[in-house]
Amino acid sequence: MRILGIWPEERKYNQASSYLVLLPISMMLLFLNIPQTIDLYNIRGDIGLIIENLSVGNIPVIIAILKMTIFWFSGESISVLLSDMEEDRKETNTEEEARRMMRIAKICRRISIGYTSTYYVLIVLFIILHLLLVRYIGRIFIVRSYYPYNVQSAPNYELTIFAQTLAAYCVGGVYASVDTFVATLVFHVCGQLKNLKQRLRDLSCEKDNEEFYIKIVQIVKKHDSLNRFVNTIENNFNEMLLLQMVGCTMQLCITCFLALLTLGENNDIILVQITFLLLYTASILFQIYLYCYIGEELISESIGIMDAVYECKWYDLSPNEARLLMIIMIRAKVPLSITAGKFCSFSHKLFCNILRTSMSYLSVLHAMDIVNTA
Repeated sequence: MRILGIWPEERKYNQASSYLVLLPISMMLLFLNIPQTIDLYNIRGDIGLIIENLSVGNIPVIIAILKMTIFWFSGESISVLLSDMEEDRKETNTEEEARRMMRIAKICRRISIGYTSTYYVLIVLFIILHLLLVRYIGRIFIVRSYYPYNVQSAPNYELTIFAQTLAAYCVGGVYASVDTFVATLVFHVCGQLKNLKQRLRDLSCEKDNEEFYIKIVQIVKKHDSLNRFVNTIENNFNEMLLLQMVGCTMQLCITCFLALLTLGENNDIILVQITFLLLYTASILFQIYLYCYIGEELISESIGIMDAVYECKWYDLSPNEARLLMIIMIRAKVPLSITAGKFCSFSHKLFCNILRTSMSYLSVLHAMDIVNTA
């Protein structure tokens, strides 16, 4: 993230590192997004080339640029979240809480490694596919684009291919770093909610117990700080997550349609093309499922606070003391969540709706293609 210039920190206009983000954005705009958008006019009559342009290049690049922009402007508030995470690690009271936080950290690390590896393997596979196509078609770009200079002469062609490759790696880096960073933030909250639930279950519920009031104050303050933590994530990223949801829905639809078009062709590298499209589709599904999974976990853990309150020995408390627990339960009835532009919460239900919507659009595109080719 530091290489891309989007590591969360306070942005200062007189600080050179604050403008490092302009370099990868410029690479993506000048060598992928703008040339591909111009090329859409040249291929306007070929549905296959249009679908390839949108699915493999244009839509992912636009989303990556918007992600970088939103993340860059949210740097100061996100850096506060990192400080809060560090404080939470220092405030662990028991070995069990420490182990739980370490387990969540390991899960986040594995997700980051797997997610990043998947994107870079896809880019390498796409470059291999390009090299195979060069043997049959001639000098073509990694992604079809239009450039206002003679691209076939040396060294223009080689330099353009190199620039496209760098831009593609920037796109993969943005997706991998931003998505796993948001997932890490949400997983951290889920871990803290697990610790909070355990504290509620272990609450000493004896009448006229001074320790009870001290612990209940700590629990309420912790619950309130976690609510603010999630609200900060939501306020900074809900627009980005809306783009993610809409973009993944479109990508899934048109990538599956491109796979259907590829199956109808007869060439010597169809196996490589289908393998790439299958892996690309799997990466899109993993991308959107990651957000839906952490959203579902956040909702489940936040609502679980009510169950944890009920599982403590509340029946040993006086009525006035029991009312304190009831207030916590009432607050926990409103689940914490991350949303797509405040329209819908990320959950398993949303993931199913995205699949259903994508396949509905795919059936429409396929029917239109049949009519046009008939």
